[in-house]
Amino acid sequence: QRSLSALLTQDGHIVSDLALSDAPIALSALSQADCVLFPIPATDKKGFLFAPNHSSSVPLPGILDVLQPNQLIFGGKISTFLHAEAAKRGLQLHDFLAREDFSVANAVPTAEGALQRAMENLPITIHHSRILITGFGRVGSCTAQRFHAVGARVTISARSLAQLTLAETMG
Repeated sequence: QRSLSALLTQDGHIVSDLALSDAPIALSALSQADCVLFPIPATDKKGFLFAPNHSSSVPLPGILDVLQPNQLIFGGKISTFLHAEAAKRGLQLHDFLAREDFSVANAVPTAEGALQRAMENLPITIHHSRILITGFGRVGSCTAQRFHAVGARVTISARSLAQLTLAETMG
């Protein structure tokens, strides 16, 4: 999102990105921006803005009230509640993760990050270690491939017989 913010700014857009830092959210800046970036996920489990860098919860109504229908508003994992609240105000939210191409491409850095964390934090090498991957969707399959590539003995646990069969055919 920081990269997207920089690219949009370079293209001449006025960008306001929510909750990417611990800086207070300036509602006046939100209303002046032509592009607004919500975090991924857009909301936390309680329905507030997902803002782990902020010391207090950030309620959505105040944010949504200052946004304008002509603004480009992006985020990820946008809840049905947030979509409904935005629709009431005539706002159009664009969900990155609703795009299959983005979700597939996003699985790669997620899988690489999991491998990196394992390599940094395990007291053993990944080679010949036993690894359990729970789920074999986009992220699970990318993660399994990367661990397998460095010599791990990968086991897949999934609810879908089709995913388990696909994992088996991939070794």
